[in-house]
Amino acid sequence: MLTLPPLRERTDLATLVAYMLALQPDNEGLPRRVSEEVLARFEQCRWPGNLRQLANVLRTANIMAEGTQQIELEDLPDDFLHDCAIVSPSSDGVRGAAVSSQGADAQQGGTSGVAPPSSGSMEDWQATLIAQTLARLDGNVSAAARELGLARNTAYRYLRRDATH
Repeated sequence: MLTLPPLRERTDLATLVAYMLALQPDNEGLPRRVSEEVLARFEQCRWPGNLRQLANVLRTANIMAEGTQQIELEDLPDDFLHDCAIVSPSSDGVRGAAVSSQGADAQQGGTSGVAPPSSGSMEDWQATLIAQTLARLDGNVSAAARELGLARNTAYRYLRRDATH
């Protein structure tokens, strides 16, 4: 049996990205490489969706960058950029959304008032924060995600996780 490491642990990410771009449909207007900044961002991400997520990000970015020489940061999907931005390198893969949401909440004058629990996981606290924000905003997921500095998909992911527990 062959076991491959998760994408976030791979040392051949640049080669993998180049290979996946080469597999894209043959269209003269689509770039076949990524900038150094994009590659650096890719190396910082957790990639919970592994190769499928990378393929989707590259496919979207490739379309956004049509007519250019290479894929730049601004060509990457916003939700992907946001998900990568809230991962702290010192957090050993623990999402830093709750920490950044406190800053966003304070800047926007919100009063979520949710203190981290003395026991339980950070994910439980984050799910509670999202649920309370949703309740305050009458279930508007877009507004809650915006207020907390999260991508909408991240808010939905926490809601699904919370519903199964």
